[in-house]
Amino acid sequence: MLKKIFNSQTKPITKGALILGTSYFISAILGLFRDRLLVGHFGAGLELDVYFAAFRVPDFVYNILILGGLIVAFLPLFAEYFSRNKVDEANASSPPFANARVNEVWQMTNYVLNAFLIFLISISFIFFLLTPWLIKWIFPGFGPEHYKLAIPLTRLLFLSPIFFGVSNLLSGILQYFHRFFIYSLTPILYN
Repeated sequence: MLKKIFNSQTKPITKGALILGTSYFISAILGLFRDRLLVGHFGAGLELDVYFAAFRVPDFVYNILILGGLIVAFLPLFAEYFSRNKVDEANASSPPFANARVNEVWQMTNYVLNAFLIFLISISFIFFLLTPWLIKWIFPGFGPEHYKLAIPLTRLLFLSPIFFGVSNLLSGILQYFHRFFIYSLTPILYN
């Protein structure tokens, strides 16, 4: 049953849009619930200010570098390359993806994914080193106790662009194959 759900393809675009829209709605509700729990538990104070500040810097890096450029550049190339090199699966006697040209597409995707992972680790490491300066520059009103908590937390959160970047690249590939259910779970799990 689960295998069928996770491997199902969504052919009509309206069904895919409904799945994604529903997941984003659930994600927004969970995000409000998460923020309410944080405020209820910590109250408006030092810890919550530090958490939101530490979260903003890696999230900004992720949104600008990864969502804003790299993923947007790769996915059209993948779609073009894959559609140009795939066989007509309805007429092929061999199983899907047995074609050597399609294997080349997956090999290219593997190279891109590995290069992307190395790039993300490098960028995260650079920002890890620059964290004290970034926090002081972006949040000049923080006191010494804020900086003492914000710098290590921000450094820890710089792991998230690595995982989210790879996840988004793979999610884009899933969307190309009309597999929206798995992708629709990511914003829910994020919150």
